[in-house]
Amino acid sequence: ISKAPRMNAFRELEVSAGTDNLKRLTVDLNAPIEAWPGAAFRLNVMAHEADQAGRDQVSNRRWGVAPTLAFGLGSATRVTLGFLHTEQDNLTDAGIPNSRNFTLAGSGFEGRIAPVDTRNFYGYTNDYQRLTSDQGSVKIVHDFNEKVSLHNQLRVTRTHNDSIFSSPRYSPGNQTTIDANTQVVGNRKPRDQIDQVLINQTDLTVKFNTGRIANTLVVGTEFSRQKSENRRRLDANGSTTSLFDPVARPAAALPYNGTRAQPDTDQAAIYVFDPMNLTPP
Repeated sequence: ISKAPRMNAFRELEVSAGTDNLKRLTVDLNAPIEAWPGAAFRLNVMAHEADQAGRDQVSNRRWGVAPTLAFGLGSATRVTLGFLHTEQDNLTDAGIPNSRNFTLAGSGFEGRIAPVDTRNFYGYTNDYQRLTSDQGSVKIVHDFNEKVSLHNQLRVTRTHNDSIFSSPRYSPGNQTTIDANTQVVGNRKPRDQIDQVLINQTDLTVKFNTGRIANTLVVGTEFSRQKSENRRRLDANGSTTSLFDPVARPAAALPYNGTRAQPDTDQAAIYVFDPMNLTPP
């Protein structure tokens, strides 16, 4: 958590506006809790909306809130409780067509992006990306002295990614040249996936000198468990449009096919590293 609670009170408001319909608001509030010495609360709020610079149709909208509570500030043992909630609602973008496989072989356009206006959008108006993420964390730090400290951080996250983006392809796929009649189709890539992650990291930091060399030895362990579930919809092509003058249009809905991909992963790690300062800072 980069914006952790502090013992000094402050309030910050930032408002931004710019080209491509950029609108952004952030709020940062921090307050010590008088009833609990060494405790403080911090709240960050963000709202953002903008079109994508240099691209037609593409837009991004997101907001988030992050309350954080800390205890023991200024003492040898500090505990920080944090939560982060974010949501995004975007019209996704996969760029402009390029030559794949043997498309346009020998034409001079093989292996290149299409010679078109880079603002051109070849997806569909009902392409989308909706992301929701929740993350909770508990961080505990204990300083044994000025040179030895122990850190432990537990984090639990849940992310839902529901999206369809359309990758532009030449139509038909065996193009041999590009002319005014060349057509493009969006190959629609769906995903409706929930990822859940539990991760715990513990490390011991020891600072010491070996002669004139300053060492910061870190020894730690990390354990994680991730569960994923993707409700599957198959890739499908939408309608075609002109390469040089694409038309914004919707595509047919993609139905779920009743199958699910469910990979689960457990990981464990041990790490040791020792950054050294060879000269005085």
